[in-house]
Amino acid sequence: MEEKRTIIIDLDNSLYAHAFTSEQQIHQEDLDKAMGIIHNQVKRLDLNEDADVFLSHIYRTIGVFGDRGSGKTSFMISLLNRCKNEMKKVEVLRMIDPTLVEHKKPIVLCVIAMIQQKVEAVLQRQECRGKGDAYVQRREWDKLMERISRGIIAIDKVGKDYDNSMWQDEAYVMRTGLAKVKDANAFEENIRAMINAALKILGKDAFLLAFDDIDVDVDQGWNVLESLRRYLSDTHIISIVSGNIKLYGALVRYELGRNLKMPPGSAHDLMENELESQYMLKLLNPSNRINLLSLAHLLQNGNNTVKVMANSTEHELVTLYRELLKDFGIVDVPSQNTFVSFLVSMSLRSQIHFMKDASAEKRNTPPLDVFTSRLYASGIDMEAL
Repeated sequence: MEEKRTIIIDLDNSLYAHAFTSEQQIHQEDLDKAMGIIHNQVKRLDLNEDADVFLSHIYRTIGVFGDRGSGKTSFMISLLNRCKNEMKKVEVLRMIDPTLVEHKKPIVLCVIAMIQQKVEAVLQRQECRGKGDAYVQRREWDKLMERISRGIIAIDKVGKDYDNSMWQDEAYVMRTGLAKVKDANAFEENIRAMINAALKILGKDAFLLAFDDIDVDVDQGWNVLESLRRYLSDTHIISIVSGNIKLYGALVRYELGRNLKMPPGSAHDLMENELESQYMLKLLNPSNRINLLSLAHLLQNGNNTVKVMANSTEHELVTLYRELLKDFGIVDVPSQNTFVSFLVSMSLRSQIHFMKDASAEKRNTPPLDVFTSRLYASGIDMEAL
């Protein structure tokens, strides 16, 4: 029989995204599942292949999906902290929020820069201590980074394209142009060599790379997905992305549909559906997806009890809602049930702000500020209300 679990939401400690203790972690089962997936991926890092024949792409990206305000960012932070504490052979990179990255900065370069920063710190310490192989490692690392820098023109929107007037110059093509193409073709292979060299210097087995809310910004979201597909499919990089699965589908459908040279109609729509489906199945394998449940779903599970810490007092979630509604004059049980069902169905972020505002001292009016955007979108005059 499954053990009953009590989840405690501390209103004073839940207004921003951060790591939570197991007692305060709403999605503890999902966190354990994600850790299990990561452990399994670490066990299967090495891949025997002949790069001269084919450069294999193994897509094992872990997807953390949920609606806006469902606690995805806090879940990701908790997951990264747990990996850092429990998996000493995994190097955890700082989580990237693509919406905070300038559009002119390719995501793959951000990843390369983070890895280089960690390697440089180790190499500098070794050089200061006069370690025997420090010079050799430094020389090999600098050569790798030089090869990567020459291949950066392979990235979209970086450098000059092949329509540039210089490519009409035969001498340029023979002396420089073809060398640039060669470096660009080897860009992904050089990235893999860099990853392996960096892990050797750091004394680790794999990097853990996380992207938060990549479905919010279409351009940057697509940039992340394509970077994972083109350049970061090495088994020694364990990647995690979060967002709303419906928005992911819409993002992929939009980008792939733009390249279809077909007139609008049923055939066009059918092709879009097929492209979206296959892209999502390939890059975000269903077996690696974590779907975060809402509070409503957790309450429906009889093994979960959700309590709220408000004004230094512990309350059962539904009981607290009924007390707050009673203070606002909603006293009959059928009306309370309607309001409670609505409140519990809201996003976790909205519920926390509602309870925090409603529990404030000397509050005699319902906290409508939480619903401002919804009310304005519905054409309701907030001032009149």
